[in-house]
Amino acid sequence: WLHVLMVRGGVLKALQVGDAGVLATYLAAAVHDVGHKGLNNDFLVKSGDALALLYNDLSPMENHHLATTFQLMTQEPTNFLIHAPSKVRETLRKQMIAMVLATDMRGHFTHTSLFKSKLGVSEGEEGMEGRQPSSTQLA
Repeated sequence: WLHVLMVRGGVLKALQVGDAGVLATYLAAAVHDVGHKGLNNDFLVKSGDALALLYNDLSPMENHHLATTFQLMTQEPTNFLIHAPSKVRETLRKQMIAMVLATDMRGHFTHTSLFKSKLGVSEGEEGMEGRQPSSTQLA
């Protein structure tokens, strides 16, 4: 779905995020559920799960996905960014963190409303099928 949205939906062209932004987007999509426990954040917080305690009740699963990913990316053979400039690694990390944290359902309606407003879809309008957003709507 991400690739279709990025390429056929015009997001890639409209946002002009550059190579690092594109890589961060695809990596974030690939890792956004790494090590998922199959439980939601609300349950983890209410049950006093170790992840909720570790991350102070703030998006414990998403923080876990990110921490696990970045730990794996520092080890061989998964450290494919070892020779990338530090600025590129820093940019990728910041963007991936923002994107994966945005998958916490706590912010779902906020993100959905923002996305719909950029597409020009009213809150009462259900489907977005057949809509082709213009580059100004996505910018």
